[in-house]
Amino acid sequence: AWAVGLGGTIVQTADGGKTWELQDSGTSTILMDVCFVDESHGWAVGMDGVIIHTVDGGKTWLAQESGAKHEFDAVRFVDERTGFIVGQESIFLRTVDGGKTWQKEILIDRDKWFYSLFMLDAKSGYACGKDGILVCLP
Repeated sequence: AWAVGLGGTIVQTADGGKTWELQDSGTSTILMDVCFVDESHGWAVGMDGVIIHTVDGGKTWLAQESGAKHEFDAVRFVDERTGFIVGQESIFLRTVDGGKTWQKEILIDRDKWFYSLFMLDAKSGYACGKDGILVCLP
């Protein structure tokens, strides 16, 4: 399991939370969420449009660029290539190439804010957030 937070903090536990290992995220930006699809491939997102990715279980993290500078609050990948990000101003990002490129969409009014994301598969899921908003994706 992994957790993220202030100052670019990423920690990982292999023993159910008894001990935690600090990982070097390469950023000092607040991170809001982290998602791994297997033991090696993971993504973390946060403030100012930060997206970072690892292919070695968190030993190294590299930045990915979406072109958006929003606060990203949730990230979910369904496999190594297909992923989604939601956050500030109802932003919704989708990648089908492991985060090399991101397609930006605005789902609803910009004054809404998504905090959480649950994907059923690569084509459908739910985003929820500010004022009890729940959106069925796509």
